[in-house]
Formats: sequence, C-alpha cells, structure tokens
Amino acid sequence: MRYEPAESPAQLYHGISPTAVAEIVSVGGLRAMARQYVHLTTDRVMAVRTGRRKTLVPQVLVIDAVVTHRAGVLFYPSSDLVWLAEDVPIAFIEGLRP
Repeated sequence: MRYEPAESPAQLYHGISPTAVAEIVSVGGLRAMARQYVHLTTDRVMAVRTGRRKTLVPQVLVIDAVVTHRAGVLFYPSSDLVWLAEDVPIAFIEGLRP
C-alpha cells in the first residue's frame, strides 16, 4: 500500500517495552526493522495500549514531529490515529536525545 506524505500533528507517540530503549539508542532511533514503517500515534493512550503488548508498564516515547519533519523525515497518515515514518532519528525522540 502506498501512502502520501502529509504534515503531521505536533507530537506523535510510540509505546515500547523499557527493555527496548537500549536497542533504540544503539541503532540511533526508531527503525522500521522487519516492517515497512515505524508506527506512531497521535493518542498517548493508544501508545500505552500498544506498549502493553510487550510489557505491563510500557514507556511512551514522544516525538517532536514538527522539528522532525523540518529535518526531512516524512510522515504518512494511515488513519486518524496512526501515522507512519520510515525512521525516526534519536535526536527527535524526547528523553532519548544524545
């Protein structure tokens, strides 16, 4: 499926297991890995639910989508709540910035 890039909301969220933080840091950000895109959401509660698939107490990453987009990262709307990106460099993830 092809998506058209669009201007995203100011913040996007990604729910993860706390054990995944080290991997995200080691690869320099969120990477699609085996998927085509990184899945992000406009809804913090949805990010928590997504993270709970891996752990009882997930960590929610906050992406400054405006600055990320200005730096050249494209965001693609998949639905009202879900946005996609090929990668999100660590510099744009609050709390993980080097």
